[in-house]
Amino acid sequence: MYKQPFYQSTAKFIAVIMIVMLVLAALPATPASAGVNGGYTTTTVLCDPHAVMVDSSTTCTATVTGGKKSSPPMRGAYPAAPTPTGTVSWTNAGGVGTFAPSSCTLSGSGNSASCSVTYTPTSAGTGVHLITATYAGDTTYGTSYGLDYVLIVPWLDYLSPDSAAEGDDAFILHVYGTGFFPPRFAPKAGISGTYGFYFYNGSIVCWNGEPRTTTFVNETELEADIPAEDIISAHSVAFVTVFNPIGVFADINTGPTVGNFTSCGYDFIGKAAIPAADIISNSNMVSLPMISNALPFFITFTGAAVTGFDMDTGDDPSATFEGITANATGNGTLVVAQYAENPASGTLFGFDDQYFDVHVATGNTFTQVTFQVCGVGARETLILFWDGSEWVPASNQSVGPGDCVTVVVNATTLPNLEQLAGALIAQVGVGGGGYPIYFFDVPPSHWARSWVMDLAKAGITTGCGHRLFCPEDPVTRAQMAIFLERGMNGSEYTPPAATGMVFADVPLSYWSVDWIEKLFADGITGGCGTNPLNYCPDGPVTRAQMAFLLLRAKHGAAYTPPNATGIFTDVPTSFWAANWIEQLAAEGITTGCGGGNYCPEAPVTRAEMAKFLVITFNLP
Repeated sequence: MYKQPFYQSTAKFIAVIMIVMLVLAALPATPASAGVNGGYTTTTVLCDPHAVMVDSSTTCTATVTGGKKSSPPMRGAYPAAPTPTGTVSWTNAGGVGTFAPSSCTLSGSGNSASCSVTYTPTSAGTGVHLITATYAGDTTYGTSYGLDYVLIVPWLDYLSPDSAAEGDDAFILHVYGTGFFPPRFAPKAGISGTYGFYFYNGSIVCWNGEPRTTTFVNETELEADIPAEDIISAHSVAFVTVFNPIGVFADINTGPTVGNFTSCGYDFIGKAAIPAADIISNSNMVSLPMISNALPFFITFTGAAVTGFDMDTGDDPSATFEGITANATGNGTLVVAQYAENPASGTLFGFDDQYFDVHVATGNTFTQVTFQVCGVGARETLILFWDGSEWVPASNQSVGPGDCVTVVVNATTLPNLEQLAGALIAQVGVGGGGYPIYFFDVPPSHWARSWVMDLAKAGITTGCGHRLFCPEDPVTRAQMAIFLERGMNGSEYTPPAATGMVFADVPLSYWSVDWIEKLFADGITGGCGTNPLNYCPDGPVTRAQMAFLLLRAKHGAAYTPPNATGIFTDVPTSFWAANWIEQLAAEGITTGCGGGNYCPEAPVTRAEMAKFLVITFNLP
């Protein structure tokens, strides 16, 4: 295998030089012979499109134009040139391909006729297939032939490997696809014979539009040297393409001096001088798309394997993989990928975690990207993104029909469009009685965040709905019944069925009747009043009541705390719950409400209750 080197250079010495045009320049413009009646023809060929992939087809049309005799008749004007008739046969060089049919019959009017065939390249060959159409002549006209070219466009199927961890060493990237061809040398023919060679570059692997040293293995595999500096930054996606350069790369008279590609595009240069007479540019060839489709290479914090991806490029692209759909407004490249494991350095709580990217390539004009995760228990699913130090919930997410969570990203959301280009996205599920790890209204800066997270991790709460915890809302007596019973018996506990006959204000149809009656049966509560016996389920729990309920739940219904000494300014020893309040402080469950006070009649918020429960029952 020939390994083609590259050298960096900023000077551009040579314009685009096409091998096909050099060959055409060495041939007669209209090689022809006179027919029986002295008629001459010219044959031109046009293949459209000029550039195709292996096993794709193009239509090649031959046009034969007839001319008059080479000398005038004895008297009078030249006779009108008749329409050429007969057949055109087709051949190719520079690669393997098929013509259908192998010859065609001319049809036309005046002095011009044409016919077409379908050409399908079945191998890349040299990357340029020279198409020859030969007119066989008729009784009026002699033979002639014409030439055109078909260029081979590469196509990528997959990469191996397709991901790496930041800071990995240099490695060999294997690129698999079709339409690859090797570099080669061709002799230069002069008046006095062969003198030197032309060097033609082979297929080039490109990393984010920059050439990398490439080894041709065969027409379906290339190897590229990827240096360590290409993978030092996570999180990112590199786009890999293959460029098929068509043309003279260097004029070699004294040794193998090669040129340098400045980019994986249409412009390439040579280091050695080429005679001006040999430089033939063709604007049509310059604009041909000789770059393959792009495949993403994923660089993550951990090098997590990619289980699959989808990518789309253009106006308003859309990508879908495994129930994850992303749509963008604007022009650019959009990638959805899924990982087999956590690709970031942080960890998540919860069950059935899934990790994926919704990556937007740089240079886009997107004004909005919307992605949707479906079929995952939407009301118990949270979408997080990795901000470089921790997992943070996407700010603009909503639950919709079809069991789907939708996240909208624009210039002002979290993440925003700029962050999305380098963010990892995680879907956190809560299967099997799990818990949502994150609540929108309890950000990292909230004083009770760790207590709320621990309470959720223990399975005591799933919040107040729609991934909210409502930390400043007062805890109701109905909610307190559930908190206490789960604290005592575990998150999987289910109370026995209620009778609806215990409390007058808690009928059998009440949503938490089972928990309230179990709390009564355990001797933790005696209700809020007698005659009739009531529970006041929707009333708030005061801080005084909380002290009583927590200590009974922790130590049992028969527990009696020691006598109070008056440690809180607003809780005299004569207060009904003074003993319970001071014992709560003695056990390190509370320090009061500030300023030496306890605030016994203040309602307990859900954030405060999270702290009290976690400390009391040593959760999670």
